[in-house]
Amino acid sequence: MIKRWITAPNGAVILNPLIRYVKGGLIIPSSNQVPLTIAAAPSATVPTRSAPIIIEAGQDGPAEIFSTIGQHGASDAAAVQARLSCVITDDVYRRQYMNRDILCNHVFGNNLQPFDMKETTFLQPQQTMQFVFLNNSTAGASSWRFALAHRKFQSTGLTTPETQNWVREQVKRKCMLNSFWLTSTDPVSIPANGKNTTSLFKNTPDKWLCLFYIMATGLTTGVAGDTTELFNFTIFDPKNYRPYMNSPVTLNTGCGTARFPYVLPQPIFMEPNSTMQVLFNNLVTDAATEVFFTFYGVASYTGKPLWKAQGERGVG
Repeated sequence: MIKRWITAPNGAVILNPLIRYVKGGLIIPSSNQVPLTIAAAPSATVPTRSAPIIIEAGQDGPAEIFSTIGQHGASDAAAVQARLSCVITDDVYRRQYMNRDILCNHVFGNNLQPFDMKETTFLQPQQTMQFVFLNNSTAGASSWRFALAHRKFQSTGLTTPETQNWVREQVKRKCMLNSFWLTSTDPVSIPANGKNTTSLFKNTPDKWLCLFYIMATGLTTGVAGDTTELFNFTIFDPKNYRPYMNSPVTLNTGCGTARFPYVLPQPIFMEPNSTMQVLFNNLVTDAATEVFFTFYGVASYTGKPLWKAQGERGVG
């Protein structure tokens, strides 16, 4: 970020005049896609997918996206709100920001509690991102609105060496780093009063993961047992398979949502091509519990930086 305070030649500390050219704002879809309406799923295992929603930076300067905001329609059924999911794709690097679709309630906060990303997304003028939403519920259609909070760098401020250097550094950085949401490889359903249901969270060979938050949601039709906590879990270190807790932790003790994610006291590092195990126990005794368990962090891609490879070919 551009420095807010700088030291003048006479030694005085002054407000950086470049700040006037950095404006906060929101990026939203085109007006004909607001709100986004997605029909009910034809079955419990076949979601209805939206058409790709394209988010584009403005023409007058680059944008740095730092938080997400979303809102379900007031008439949306509770089951629809709980099951709506999304996939985010970076159109420049052709990377997805998640290993598969993630609950919108784990990706988007709201206007009062936006989800603050640990690694911002940097878009050059007219650069795009792609969002696809999935209605996984048969209970009805989804009406969804979302926005991305950003800082916009206006063209007047881009003429200074300081800003130009900052933009170049961001382009280099984003070649290797982006936000990432990691969920279980397969959907998790724990049978009634089920014990020791193992779920796998796999990292691909092309990146490191540094995970900062835990978010989770449990859904059940049961009425017996602990219908508040729903389930408990134990996380095992992906390197040495040692448990991170001395006893299983319940949903409302060690998890959150995008509005209030549970912040890990120490980030979890996952090496490329590694797998983390999470063990679940159902605290509901008369019905199965579906579990949506999400880690959020930063992906650091391995190999030679793309910007360096381009420079060696004389492209950049």
